[in-house]
Amino acid sequence: MTPPVLSVQICQRSQPDCATPCEAEKIRQNFFFFSAGPGRFSMKEPLEVGGVTEFIASGIAESEAGPIEIAAHVLCSRRGIAFLGLINKPFDTTIDQLLEKTAKSVLWE
Repeated sequence: MTPPVLSVQICQRSQPDCATPCEAEKIRQNFFFFSAGPGRFSMKEPLEVGGVTEFIASGIAESEAGPIEIAAHVLCSRRGIAFLGLINKPFDTTIDQLLEKTAKSVLWE
């Protein structure tokens, strides 16, 4: 795959494999595993708004084609979990800003 790559995954709590609790450590293990390898990644403190806890990780990693930016948001609630991930080549607009616009468009019914 060639950047930019946007990944969106949604899991409803009614599904048996969607039991990850909205706890920072569990979210890091299950969704932000990419930040454990080499690279420069930061994690923001979880933000809770209207019953949804948002977890954010972003940073730069090396790939065969050169540096790439990775940003991921996990929106976690009692109804489900949504994962949004964006991979792109570094450029003027930060990847955080691009993914934040996308994450704000996700609404829980």
